[in-house]
Amino acid sequence: MSRFKLGDYAAIAEVIGTAGVIVSLVFVAFSINSNTEEARASQTNYIFDASREIELAVATDHDWSRIVVKGRNRSQPLSETEQFRYDAYLVANIDLWDWMADRHRDALMSDVNLDGWERYFVGWTKSHISESDWQRMRWQFDGDPIAQVVQDVISANSVK
Repeated sequence: MSRFKLGDYAAIAEVIGTAGVIVSLVFVAFSINSNTEEARASQTNYIFDASREIELAVATDHDWSRIVVKGRNRSQPLSETEQFRYDAYLVANIDLWDWMADRHRDALMSDVNLDGWERYFVGWTKSHISESDWQRMRWQFDGDPIAQVVQDVISANSVK
């Protein structure tokens, strides 16, 4: 039996070191993937919480809820103050939709979650935003991709 030489020990150490680096890289890849999934879940939770916060703010304020119902039904004209409050409600929701679309473009929201939230916001837009509402507030979204999406939803809803 021959004795190991220094070069043999170095080769063994190099193999062990390489295996350690590979194991570390696999661990880092797993951690990054796990972190990405957590970030996506966090974004979805944020949208749910923000949407719920907007709706609860309206629901717990009798005047604001009356204004939202009146604005949505379009049965009576809104006063200037009511119109301002209704527009604030509309803009807050469109801002949230725009924020969500940005998170999806940044790969922080899955296609599945995007699809569900898109259906929610499209339905919400159909029931809450008229063409005149949009013309009054669209300037706030100029240059944002969401502006064209909202316009398309409103246009399609007007054709029906």
